[in-house]
Amino acid sequence: MLANPVCRQGRDPEGDRAPGGDKTRATIIGKYVSGNVAVVQFEIRGGATQKAGVDRFIVWNIYEVKGDKIAAGTSALQRTDPQTARFIEWQQSQPPAR
Repeated sequence: MLANPVCRQGRDPEGDRAPGGDKTRATIIGKYVSGNVAVVQFEIRGGATQKAGVDRFIVWNIYEVKGDKIAAGTSALQRTDPQTARFIEWQQSQPPAR
């Protein structure tokens, strides 16, 4: 499972720009709840997707709730989606951030 690259990026106060000024848009394309688990599926578009040569990639955010608090959360890129798979290949080919 890969970390959500959008969440790793810092966000500015307006919340619509990633570092470097590119606009990154996250659109909810699915929401699911079962018991104390909530899952949100996002489509991400922006500068990183353009650099990777894809229109968008898909990420799933999964949350576990205990009482009235989020107890755990994780993100996973949807590897079975062809554009997301190409994005992952591009991301893994990039040099490590310093």
